[in-house]
Amino acid sequence: MHYIMVTDWEDHWDRMQNRTTTYTRGMLKSGAWGKWVENMDTIFIRHHKDSSLVDSWIGTVSDFVAGKPMHGDKETVRFRVTLRAKCEIPPNYANLESGWYLVEGDTHSLNLVSASRVMFEPPFVARLKTTSDWREFEYFTYYLLRLLGIHSIRPVLSGQQQGRPDGVFKLRSLAVVYDCTLESDYGEKKRDQIANYCAMLRKGTIDVAGVTMNVADCSKQVWIITRGCSREICRVDDILVREVTIDAILDVYHDRMSPDMDEDGLADSLKRTSKQGRQPRRVRGADEGG
Repeated sequence: MHYIMVTDWEDHWDRMQNRTTTYTRGMLKSGAWGKWVENMDTIFIRHHKDSSLVDSWIGTVSDFVAGKPMHGDKETVRFRVTLRAKCEIPPNYANLESGWYLVEGDTHSLNLVSASRVMFEPPFVARLKTTSDWREFEYFTYYLLRLLGIHSIRPVLSGQQQGRPDGVFKLRSLAVVYDCTLESDYGEKKRDQIANYCAMLRKGTIDVAGVTMNVADCSKQVWIITRGCSREICRVDDILVREVTIDAILDVYHDRMSPDMDEDGLADSLKRTSKQGRQPRRVRGADEGG
């Protein structure tokens, strides 16, 4: 048994800020109302309006709260969405209309989408997606970035941080200073750090782990790596500050397996990993933070 959730809402499923959403009773199909099963395997499908594009993921739903909206009398259920990986849509689900379906007995389709991407991911990725230990999150993120083919990446040892980033890398014309966090509400805490990271990039050279990187002519970005929602946070002069999720990096990891993607293509993909999020706001200087 598993769920299928289909929508054409552009802010679902990988773009939800708090990873939660609300459905009304009328959106639930096939007798699904009231059959809330915690951590049920779910196929999430998003149709793009005015195009034939379709995205899909496999994951789970949890933390169900039934109730009524503030206005109107429609019954609702609020729940949390956890995405594990992108997947291909099984052909028998491709034409489903928007709604929430309960599927009983069809394990073939679920096995198909489960295997389509997860089988190619290294074992530590499962831990990366679930760990509550910030040290593990930082450690495994570094190795995921290495597996993309970013050989110039340099980590900053945890004991030496004290406000420093978790790592830096340069790939072709892209230079990135990154910081990993498991916190969802990191804005104020990271404000001064983001300003410092921008200042590092603005100098034109970065010294880390005994290596000097020349980034003067590069496209410069600061990444806050999370398990939340990929988005563009702001610009500090010519430096783009972004939240980049583990799922977005995994998308690039899987795209990297394509025989058509060379190092230039990889750099371009990394530059675009949050383009689906909100547009950045302009900030005049690093002293105004992120």
